[in-house]
Amino acid sequence: MSPVLQSVVTYELSARDSQQVTELVEQLIEDYASPEDRTFVDSAADLARSLPDGIVRFLRSFQGSEPAVAAVIRGLPVDDERVGPTPEHWSAHCDPARTRREDFYFLLLGALVGEVFGWATLQNGALLHNVLPNRAEENDQSGAGSRAPLLWHIEDAFHPYRCDYLGLMALRNPDGIGTSLGSVRNLKVTQQEREVLWDRRFHIRPDKVHMKGLDASARGAEFEHSPEPVSILFGDAEEPYLRINPPFMTALPGDEEAEQVLGEVISRMDESMGEVILNPGDVVFIDNYLAVHGRGSFIPRYDGTDRWMRKALFTRDLRKSRGVRDCAEGRVLRLA
Repeated sequence: MSPVLQSVVTYELSARDSQQVTELVEQLIEDYASPEDRTFVDSAADLARSLPDGIVRFLRSFQGSEPAVAAVIRGLPVDDERVGPTPEHWSAHCDPARTRREDFYFLLLGALVGEVFGWATLQNGALLHNVLPNRAEENDQSGAGSRAPLLWHIEDAFHPYRCDYLGLMALRNPDGIGTSLGSVRNLKVTQQEREVLWDRRFHIRPDKVHMKGLDASARGAEFEHSPEPVSILFGDAEEPYLRINPPFMTALPGDEEAEQVLGEVISRMDESMGEVILNPGDVVFIDNYLAVHGRGSFIPRYDGTDRWMRKALFTRDLRKSRGVRDCAEGRVLRLA
């Protein structure tokens, strides 16, 4: 077993858990028009207390004491026929009612680790994203890629208001495509390397998906053209957090030492990666301060049976991003 997988905790729903979840979600479908409605989202943390006690304790512990780099909840049955075919594009999910049961469940679980939010530059500001292959982006470094592997990274590493937890829920994964994971806790560095990694000697730029969501005059372009220097390690000296996105980062111009250390870190992380395979109904929450994640390559079919994940971002502290949200109760962030 890869060392990183030893730091992944798992909860298996019992038959009783599944029944309790089903009854709760059916009630939510009656009470709320959509999982993304403000009335539901604002109440989700309170409603989540009605989930099975075992799930509540499991996710509260994961969030509160940081015992693991990822938490997996398995066992919710998914009706493949009811959810319908995998859309051909993230925007082509034309009947959200088909996945309403799974979406309510997913966001309830997420409410136990943080507040859900979205980006104005991603999927029209939606709180729930579709992760599925797209013909025009097969080789892109994005969730719409397929034939090219999605290289490991910290989600939205370029931004100070990046999520604390990345959530993924599998609706369909017929080829068993894994979500790759790597952990800062498995990263071995020398004292000299550590000093470099703690200094602000690196630039991280936004990925192309964010930049596509900006128009030429939009605020936020400075993240691409004049990013602030950042460190790769931060937080506690003995148990540091991680901020890295190799495809979109470099050392500061002329800093050969930092560039060399970055290369060493990438190489060592490559050697220690593991993989979690999500089956329909499985959910994973990845600690975005402790773990990098990616995805293996696969050959898409575009026949309605391709891999389909739902994705959501969660923060421990929504207030810190108030300056890039339109109102206090808003949950969609501008880049700047």
